[in-house]
Amino acid sequence: MSYADPAWRAEKIGWRFRRSGQDGEATRVFDAFSPEVQTRLTGLAELRRDEVPAVATYRDESVWMLVTSDRVIWPEEGSVASMPLTEVKDATVLPRDLLAAGGKGKVEKVTLVTLNDRQVPVRVEAGRPLSGVWNAMKMVANWNRSPPA
Repeated sequence: MSYADPAWRAEKIGWRFRRSGQDGEATRVFDAFSPEVQTRLTGLAELRRDEVPAVATYRDESVWMLVTSDRVIWPEEGSVASMPLTEVKDATVLPRDLLAAGGKGKVEKVTLVTLNDRQVPVRVEAGRPLSGVWNAMKMVANWNRSPPA
């Protein structure tokens, strides 16, 4: 397997999530969700045929996020928005989100920074699940600077 393989990318994203975080109630490796939630998420996200789900947040049909082998997908103003993983330059927690939440363990947003410096907040579960998503997306940003073999 290699970077060109969607299954490899999804596996590595899940591995990084688990290595630096952990499954929570609403945010976890995709395969750890029930089959019903998996079906709901793949339908909401309108997955492409060759995309492989990796990590997701699911609270309800208005609060969810899915990282696949190719994109980050989330609901936005009544529709579905997405960003190719190839556009991720960085992942961070903004100081204003940290202050508003009242501490690192309570933050529920990871902000993705695109190659053109647009900031895209995605909702995740606070605590170890957030840490996992944050670090998985930092790994993706590193791939964009220096793709793995």
